[in-house]
Amino acid sequence: MTEPSGHRDLFDMTGRVALITGSTRGMGMAAAEELARHGAEVVIVGRNVGDTGAAAETINAAIGAERAHPVVADIGHRDTVLDLVARTQRDLGRIDVLMLHAGMNIWLGETTELEDRTLAKFLESSVMSAHWFCREVLPGMVERGWGRIVFTSSVIGSTLGSSDNGPYGITKAALVQMARNLACEYGRHGIRANAIAPALFDTRQAHSVLSDEDRLRRYIERCPAGRVGQASEFAGLALLLSSDAGGYINGQAINVDGGYSVLWDSYS
Repeated sequence: MTEPSGHRDLFDMTGRVALITGSTRGMGMAAAEELARHGAEVVIVGRNVGDTGAAAETINAAIGAERAHPVVADIGHRDTVLDLVARTQRDLGRIDVLMLHAGMNIWLGETTELEDRTLAKFLESSVMSAHWFCREVLPGMVERGWGRIVFTSSVIGSTLGSSDNGPYGITKAALVQMARNLACEYGRHGIRANAIAPALFDTRQAHSVLSDEDRLRRYIERCPAGRVGQASEFAGLALLLSSDAGGYINGQAINVDGGYSVLWDSYS
């Protein structure tokens, strides 16, 4: 039986190495900063050289230490994923935390309008990419008897359906099931796999909703918290699931939505 690592502080990430995709801004960057602030060496992954470097510089300045390491990579390609994992293991020695936050949402419409190539792009950039990453990092985690895998899903996929965002929800639901499968396969090796499922957060990615007064009003009226989420609130859960503090949370999809997905509007 694998025992907890014995860190005095359950949130202490000193000595851990975390690879976080989609971490150049928003919730991904907030999660990267929180892990780095708690001692982890964090690989910042993005597709743009300027954004990736700027994110690492901002995090290092905020925490007063050089723990954020920028790497430019397009994770929609298998060879790139393999190279990224190998480079991280070579330069930093290991990968203890794999957090797959990057995603895509390039299409809206009805199922009958969805072309095969578009659906294939969704699946490759999210589901297949997650499979490639996990297949590469799991052996090292098993060898060390400790590992954390955190997927960013969505309430569209974990709990709710969508009338116009079908392929996005399909990929996010697949990540939830992948977390469950990995939890069952690798839990006895000290590895935990979970998914975070956010709703609407105050990020650039959500600009289309945040800038639409009517859509934003309807969301806030439905949400029991009465507001949208903040990136720091995502980061807090990301830290929990990445640390010893979350050592008995496994195979779960945790909605971070202010209660949006649990509210039942009666017809009375």
